[in-house]
Amino acid sequence: MRNRLRREVLPLLEDLRPGATTALARAATVAAEQGALLDALLERRPETQPSPKGWATGWVARASAALVRRALHHHLAPVTTAQVVAVIDAARRGHGEVDLGGGRRVRITRRRVRLDDRD
Repeated sequence: MRNRLRREVLPLLEDLRPGATTALARAATVAAEQGALLDALLERRPETQPSPKGWATGWVARASAALVRRALHHHLAPVTTAQVVAVIDAARRGHGEVDLGGGRRVRITRRRVRLDDRD
């Protein structure tokens, strides 16, 4: 797939919009830098690390969306973006459950967001 994109799609995109591949490369560099910053914040901020009881629901509901998404993706992997959004939405409501598949479920209560493994 990557080779096909490189051989077919990127040249077509460049023909349609000269400079587009350079702009994409710049955007990828910025995204990588932002990802590295989020990873550094995850390591330094204790609230981003789940305790055995999970995360505080208030933190998941109100903290920076980018940081919360990164923490959930990191600690709940494999997980889809839609599942992460569902967890955040449930935390904002103060209750709910999100099925992650494979016997994994996130339970959200007024106080905690916790991963439950049924295995």
